[in-house]
Order: sequence, then C-alpha cells, then structure tokens
Amino acid sequence: MPDHKPQFLSRQLIGCILSEWHVPIPECPMSPTVHGSSTAVFWVRRMCAVLLAAIFFGFAALPVHGDAEIGFKYPVANTNYGNDDLMISSITIAPSKAKEGVGDPKFGELKAVLRVAIRKTDAYDQKINRDFSKVVKGEDPDTDSAQCAIKWTPGNNGDTNASAQGVRTSAATWHQDADGSMFWEASVPEGATHVEVVAIYTDVLYMSNSAHADTGSAKQRGDLPVIIASWSGDLQVDGTWKFTANLGDVSPRLNDYPTFDQIAQGTDVTKTVLKNKTGYTLYERPSALHDIPIREADSIQAAVTTAKNLGLINERADTGFDIIRD
Repeated sequence: MPDHKPQFLSRQLIGCILSEWHVPIPECPMSPTVHGSSTAVFWVRRMCAVLLAAIFFGFAALPVHGDAEIGFKYPVANTNYGNDDLMISSITIAPSKAKEGVGDPKFGELKAVLRVAIRKTDAYDQKINRDFSKVVKGEDPDTDSAQCAIKWTPGNNGDTNASAQGVRTSAATWHQDADGSMFWEASVPEGATHVEVVAIYTDVLYMSNSAHADTGSAKQRGDLPVIIASWSGDLQVDGTWKFTANLGDVSPRLNDYPTFDQIAQGTDVTKTVLKNKTGYTLYERPSALHDIPIREADSIQAAVTTAKNLGLINERADTGFDIIRD
C-alpha cells in the first residue's frame, strides 16, 4: 500500500459521499441479505460526490465504491413477522465537519468520518409496535440496544458507541437524521488503511430476560446477543474506501425460538466474532451473570435481584449484554 501522507485526509474526502444505511430491528436476530444500489441511485450518488468535491475542493471527485448494504429479517422464521427485511444497514466514509468545541482550532474543519446508520423499513412499521429510535438507542427501562465497535489499522485504534453499564437512560450513542434513520459517526485516524466494523443487538429475545430461563426449551426465555452487521473496509489507491459485507459473521436465522444450548452457542459465537474483529469484549448485564450457567434459574434470579437493589441495572428486566471498553 503506498504512503498516503500527507494527502491522506484530502484524498478520502474527495472520493467519499455520504450515504444512508439501514440496520436490523432490535429484539431479534435476522437473516442477512445484501442490497445492491440501482444504476440510477449509483449515478445520483456519483453526481453528488462530484458536487461535494467541487464545493469543498474545487475539482472533480473520484469514483465512489459500493456501500455493502445488508438487510435483516426477523430472526425466528416460525412467527407472524414474515420474511421481509425489517431493517437495512449500510456504511460509508465521507467528509464531515469536526465537532469539537467552538474554541477548538479544528472546529468546523472538514475531516474523514465513518458513518454507520440504521433505517427501518415499511415492514418494521407494519410488524413492530415499538418506537424505532428507542429500540436502537436502548432507551426503555430494559436497555437492550444496537451497538457498534470498530478497529482501525495500522495503529490498532478502536472505538464503540456503547454506554457504560449501570442505571442509565440509554445504552448507546445514536443520532436521528431528518428522515428518521439513526446514525453514529467516528473519525478516521490519520494513516489508517483498513477498518473492521461489527454491529450487534444486545438481546433479541422479546419480552424475556435471563431470570426467566427456567425451562428445558428456552423459547422466548433468556438473553441472546446477535451480530446484525459486519464489514471490512480498505482504503483504495485512488483515496476512496471500499467496504465488503461479511455475511458469514452475521447471526443466522432460526426456525424456532432457541433452546438453552442454542442460546449458549449463539452467545459464544457473537462474543468471539466481536473480539476477533474489533478487540472489544461483549459482557453480560448485570456482570454477575457472567459466571452463572444459563440453566441455573434460581442463581440467575438472585443475581438479577441483587443487581437491581444495588443500582447496577434499571430494573429486573434490564438484562442482556453490552460492548465493554476494555
């Protein structure tokens, strides 16, 4: 890979265009699909990129690569939620203004920013009776949410939008766009040429929690974190970024609600992929559940009650997982 300094930032800004993306709905894993942009959309985006470059830099933009959009369905097939994508996710790196304080000399400067967005589909509105922004941000008393982690190389820089565990009003940092989609942005470190991005939902089993896992077949009982999106991105020689959707990382769709063994296996896979790709750890909420086997219902219930009494979680239903800043 050629040396990209000192023109690294300007080359990225030239070649990038903001695009919206979409993600899967919380509360349940979904089956991944790749969405391709139409020819018309492609040329509209290219024209916008040219205009952005002309405005910001005074010369034409370089080609824009695919967005690697990923669609997700309700995670369990044997339900009345159908087979339509409920959310679609995409990713891009684009120019954005620095958001430091007004007194900071970098405030307002253009910089390269990675943008992860989540948009609901029409099927979400038809099938899911919950506020989309709250579901993504984890603003209910049960703070399950969509969370992202990234790892840049070289330099091994990382970032996550997950909030610290404890009593909280939201579990992850997301902003709402004018069209209702949710997005999170992270600055691109100077010199970075590769990035791994993993998005999870912290528990997809609806109306359940670990304290309920007390039957031979867990059904809707227990907590199951899933990977809802995964990408690898590489800086190209022309200054653009190309993203690849890693569909093999995304949690598979199940035929029925999972058993204890499936919950344990699925949790381990999600933890392993997140750790291997980004270096971040996925940990139980409350943390006392980490060492308790899923079938030990009495111990789970006691630990959850204690955590609630100590102010470590919002309520007894506030169990699941979170990305932890190591």
